[in-house]
Amino acid sequence: MNDLVYNEIVATPGYELEFAVGTTYSLDAEAFLAIALSFARLGDVTDADFQSPFRLLEGLRQANNRIALFCNRAGLQPPLRMNPLYAMLDKSVFEVADEHKGKELANFHPKIWVIKERSLDDRTKRQIKLVVMSRNLTKDSSLDIAATMTAPLDVKTSAELRRKHQPLKDLLMILAEKANPDKKKKIRKLVNDLDSMGKFVLDSPFEDYEFLPIHFGENLNPKIDITRDLAGQKMMIVSPFIDKTPLKSDGNSNPIQWLNEYKPSSEKVLITRIDSLTPEILSIYSSNKREIWVMSQVAEQNDIQPMNLHAKMYFSWAPETYPNGIYYWLGSANATESGFNQNSEFLLRLSMPIGRGRFETFKSEFCDEKKQLCEQITSLPKSESSQEDHSITIAIRKNLISRNNLSAEVIEIEGEYTVVISAKKCNGINGRITFAPIQEPCNESELMPDALICKLNGISRIQLSEFYILKVIPFDETIKPIRMAIKIPTKGIPEDRDNHIFRSLINTSDKFLNYVEMMITNRPQEFASIMMQTDEAKSMGENTFANHKGNTLYESLLRIAATNPERLEEIEELVNRLDATVVPDSFRQMSDMFKRSIKKLR
Repeated sequence: MNDLVYNEIVATPGYELEFAVGTTYSLDAEAFLAIALSFARLGDVTDADFQSPFRLLEGLRQANNRIALFCNRAGLQPPLRMNPLYAMLDKSVFEVADEHKGKELANFHPKIWVIKERSLDDRTKRQIKLVVMSRNLTKDSSLDIAATMTAPLDVKTSAELRRKHQPLKDLLMILAEKANPDKKKKIRKLVNDLDSMGKFVLDSPFEDYEFLPIHFGENLNPKIDITRDLAGQKMMIVSPFIDKTPLKSDGNSNPIQWLNEYKPSSEKVLITRIDSLTPEILSIYSSNKREIWVMSQVAEQNDIQPMNLHAKMYFSWAPETYPNGIYYWLGSANATESGFNQNSEFLLRLSMPIGRGRFETFKSEFCDEKKQLCEQITSLPKSESSQEDHSITIAIRKNLISRNNLSAEVIEIEGEYTVVISAKKCNGINGRITFAPIQEPCNESELMPDALICKLNGISRIQLSEFYILKVIPFDETIKPIRMAIKIPTKGIPEDRDNHIFRSLINTSDKFLNYVEMMITNRPQEFASIMMQTDEAKSMGENTFANHKGNTLYESLLRIAATNPERLEEIEELVNRLDATVVPDSFRQMSDMFKRSIKKLR
């Protein structure tokens, strides 16, 4: 139950990333850069990276080739501090929403990573790493859960194993349609690779697994009947959010209701947040063998690392549906009607044999008063009722950012750019609407309510991006302004935008040589640290490592040519991005020599 170190869970020591698909509800830009650095084996993000962003540039370069990340529409949080690389996020980050009319409030909510990776020691050894968790890709410190599993690639498989993995493949194919053409092709290649994937290795006591992707209410695993398989005679629900009203107006009970109606005299435990509870929920758990636990004040209010509950887990023992074992579910779905019937979610179902004390062991992770993590409650504390006004946010989701309502076009005027943002409608939003480039939030312009057009002027090429900062200033001054980052399909972004970002940062021969060595060294984190130190000493671009640069580069290129010649293509791609004056002739000659040698060997 330790706090998750996200990047350590996702990146595998001793392995090199080939391609990865990630999903999250909300996204922090700096957290994404941290993941990119981890996959590139370049260490952790530091404050110095925002002054000398060469490591971030290399991490994002690799991410734009090897990572597709999907988040909820408007899930990217507006960055707190600027970075010249945020414009390039539109190559790796893609929004997902339910485009059906009336479904605008459904959330894309799964938290998984499907990672294809290759061993650094044995390049013939490849594997798929699956990470299923409850944590978003943010800097949140809440209590979360994660499970990691690996399965070998390029092995003989069976029809049953392919059936077991089909729901995961179906989800990836759905996501592929939300990506750009390059990532779409790579995701489909990943899906094809899953046909040669062996069984995921499980730690004891777990014996088997099933995947339950739910895509906007549609169960993608026909083998699982959620209302039948999730309920248990002994049942423990860990969910930060639960429906306030147990019985819905249409007569359909929410998960808290039907999970408790199964074998009502048996033991049921609910672990949730105190502010999710209502008298109705409390009454359901008022009978014998029912308990409610919430995060303790010690956990929530300590000065070292306060945390709230964010994990989603379900423990169920149901002899009638699974007579020989126990189901343990974890993932993203809250015990709410929207969690199982409206949102996109992902749950991993693990099965384990019946054993003495299984329920008690699981329960003790939370419900041990000695740990001071949770405390049992039997009544609700008195609190002042305060209702936040979400009407404007709801109107934004329904009437402004839904179903391709927004579009943008770039117009070039004498080397500077104007972006024209158009909306088909914006009714029901009681406030002023402004847009700004994600790179320049102060350069905001108002959406004209009559023409439904907004013009952003004076934007440089390296600031152009499909991500924008949307702000609504309510007419009611008691309501705080609402800010969100939103991706808008934008026509006319120059194809060489990324090249200009590279040129703005790698603008001397010495920076180029250092950058290339960081790309190909077998100790990228160590070398990146040296680059940062030299930059802090203001020696970047002034013959840094001049005495041995030629020898070390030659040795690195020789090793790469022998072990991973594809990396030479990445170096050539970098050379083509940059101004010709920063690439030394001696490097071009050396690179050409290696390319000719590789062609002869092939």
